Amino acid sequence: MPFDITLWQAFALLAKVLVYAGSSLAMGTLMFRLFVERAQSHHQPGFIITAALIALIAGGAQILIQSGRLMDDGMAGVMDTEIWSLVAGTPLGTSVGLRSLGLMLLIIGTLRLASLWPLAAVGVVATALSFPMVGHATNDPSWWLTVLITVHVLCLAFWIGGLLPLHRAASASPAPEAGRLAHRFGQQAMWAVAVLTVAGGWTAYTLVGSFQNLVGTTYGQVLLVKLGTVALLLGLAALNKLRLVPALSAGDPTAGPALQTSIRFEAVAFIAIFALTAILTTVLSLPTAMEGT
Repeated sequence: MPFDITLWQAFALLAKVLVYAGSSLAMGTLMFRLFVERAQSHHQPGFIITAALIALIAGGAQILIQSGRLMDDGMAGVMDTEIWSLVAGTPLGTSVGLRSLGLMLLIIGTLRLASLWPLAAVGVVATALSFPMVGHATNDPSWWLTVLITVHVLCLAFWIGGLLPLHRAASASPAPEAGRLAHRFGQQAMWAVAVLTVAGGWTAYTLVGSFQNLVGTTYGQVLLVKLGTVALLLGLAALNKLRLVPALSAGDPTAGPALQTSIRFEAVAFIAIFALTAILTTVLSLPTAMEGT
């Protein structure tokens, strides 16, 4: 499964991971505030705005990095405005533009969430919709694949958006109160995880095409590692829902620290998934036939 990564690809991978992380945290934390906490009057927008700004800056960096990759001329290529215009007309430029619009709408709506939450919601959808605009999904521009990936991104973001609030609640709130919050999140996340699994599995099957490509190509093998990481996440989610959250609701003093540890492992797993996804969409090509045949 070895593969080479150039310096430009390494920069592109870093920018893409920051886009994934910032966008997911901004979208997911906002959805958590709206659907789980339901406490708009006490809404603190700072974290959401910071995450959105990270994604915006990383998106701009993607344009510069792609310009440098096309010119392969160091900083001269990065600063060539004609190449910027060329990149802006590619699927990457379309994706960055739509995501930037979505994130800006999200930021504006977040500042006055009680009255502008519909604007923030439009921003969330636009941000999620930007991801299938670029990458391997463009090889099969079916509307249903775009919908699948968009739904996949939204469900993933909702899951990620609950991590930090639940981690804080597990230590800062009384155990029964934190347990009730975690239970509400678990009830909604259960459906999100189910949809996430189905959408992600079907998308992977559509892109890979066959079991032989899954096990016999570098792309498929990296995808298998990603799927294994997802399986680990599902196991942690089951542990939280079936054991730790009920114990927290019952006032068990050991449940809070245990839940925090589980959430930290989830965060690490999500970072790994972002990195693997970036490799799949930046370094590797979709398998069209068995490698080595």
